[in-house]
Parts: sequence; structure tokens; C-alpha cells
Amino acid sequence: HSKMFAIVHVVPQDEFEPAMIKLASEYVDMSVGELPAYAINRLYNRCQSCHSLDGTTGTGPSFKGLWKRVKEGNVGFTSGEKLSDLYGNDTTYVVPENYIRTSLVNPQGHIVKGYLGSMPSFQGQLKDKQITAIIEMFKHLDELTDEEGNITVNTDGTPRQ
Repeated sequence: HSKMFAIVHVVPQDEFEPAMIKLASEYVDMSVGELPAYAINRLYNRCQSCHSLDGTTGTGPSFKGLWKRVKEGNVGFTSGEKLSDLYGNDTTYVVPENYIRTSLVNPQGHIVKGYLGSMPSFQGQLKDKQITAIIEMFKHLDELTDEEGNITVNTDGTPRQ
């Protein structure tokens, strides 16, 4: 838990519930272009104890370069299968986005070679649009972080100061 950072905002009790409702639904009206900044600022905190943004391996693979590896199918599984063999019509995933979507809700379906398969399922915890936000975050990670893996944008996409 040493990598679980948080900023606490104290608000009066009468403002707490409306603030929580707003946070819980802030992504609903976002365009696809707004989702990556939302995901890295609001959802990545649930991932960061196992997945780095700087290429460092941990309990799970680093998110740095993940989209390229997934898109190219350059991922091997403990079963001996390669992700590239699972793409295309009439296959397990058809497109790369489906692999990531499935990995979030059924992470034990295909365990990446070199890892133990300790990722929990997020089924029922993430809405479809939040899963799309995570996928978009992977696609645009180099626009959201610097070379050291520091997040460089705010939730609204503006540069961090």
C-alpha cells in the first residue's frame, strides 16, 4: 500500500453527498477524447500498486507500451498461446480492445506469461464507459505521462503545473 497516494478534500457534511454523486458520474457525458485524462486521474489509482507507468515491472505488467504490445499481439500467455493468434474474425477477441475489456472483467482467462495471475476481476465495479476510458488511456498513455511515468494532465486534460 506504500504506492497508494491520495489527496483528501474535506467538505462540510451537507456538501459531501452531492460531491460524491458528481464524482461517481462525472465520466458519463465525456467524449471519447476526454476519457484518457479521466482514466489516468480517477481510475489508475486502483491499478498503480501493481502496474507502473514507467516500464517497471511489478505484480503486473507495466502500462508503459502496453497498447503497442496488445495491438501487435505481442503478448504471450502461461497457456502457451500468443495474443496475435486470438485476433481476427471468429476468434476469441477479434480486436485488441476486446482483449483489454475481457482482461478487466475476467483476468484469469488468459494470464500473461511471467505473472502469477493475481489480478482481481473488476466485473460489476467498472461501468462499460469506464472500461472504454481505461482502453483509451492505454492508447494515449504517452500523451498523459512523461518518460519517468509521471502523470502530466489533470482530469479535464489540462497540463499539470
